[in-house]
Amino acid sequence: GVTNDGELTMFSGPNVLEWGRAHFDCDEFEGMPAAAEGRGFDRRFAGDEVLTPGPKQRGVVSRLTMAVLRDSGWFDVDFSKAEPNAWGRDAGCEFLAPGCNAKKFAEFCDKSDDSAAGCASDQRGKARCLQIGDCNLRVANVGMGAACGGGFFASGEGIVGPRLRGEFFGGFARCFEVQASWMTGRSAGCLMSFCSDDLKRIYVVGTRGTTVCDRPGLAIALETYTLLCPDPKKFCATSGLTSCPEDCGGRGRCNYRRECVCDFAFEGIACEKLKDFAKILPSSLA
Repeated sequence: GVTNDGELTMFSGPNVLEWGRAHFDCDEFEGMPAAAEGRGFDRRFAGDEVLTPGPKQRGVVSRLTMAVLRDSGWFDVDFSKAEPNAWGRDAGCEFLAPGCNAKKFAEFCDKSDDSAAGCASDQRGKARCLQIGDCNLRVANVGMGAACGGGFFASGEGIVGPRLRGEFFGGFARCFEVQASWMTGRSAGCLMSFCSDDLKRIYVVGTRGTTVCDRPGLAIALETYTLLCPDPKKFCATSGLTSCPEDCGGRGRCNYRRECVCDFAFEGIACEKLKDFAKILPSSLA
């Protein structure tokens, strides 16, 4: 249901409560706050969930959205078909408390220091620091070259802006934070990566070979910069999932049937084909 205590509207049905206590690892979770506009979830708590306002690289349909639909009493849902949402996962009750601790939680940022640069929470693209409500949130940049999948630019050709040596755009590309003496603060780069079968290690591919991230915060010299390893457990349970053919080539996303749902301009089993727009558009536009 939806309750209103005079200050904050939140979704607090039984399925939302079950989801939130497990997702955030917080038994004190009392509900998902609604957006100030009264439409969907507050992005400070839900990240890139599909029912949050504002632009995003892609909206996630996680157990949260399904829980709200189920609690409404109007829908029957299959939770096994939910997508992972990395935002705030296993962050504990402190993540839900007032304030936005950019020093402790990667979802938040501080425009006054170098923590503003980095990766989106799902690590499928680069981020920007954007003030939403009372917090500065690290949200996915929707600009050209921000998505590691690349879309039209999956080969890397045509990407606007600086590129790191060894940077890769396409299927299996994920965003990693990097730093170097010649950089101002931290930056981010798109690199090809894979998870081990036991989901405890990340293999990152560069022009000099493959390196292994086996613990969070590990710094690895790579190319002309240092790679800062994310938490392998969290990464491989969310961002690193690659259950579709060729990871959909960076031009789509994988659904619960392990089939690629291609971006508008592409088709094929692995979104490898550019659509023939002459057959799609009205004759007056083709």
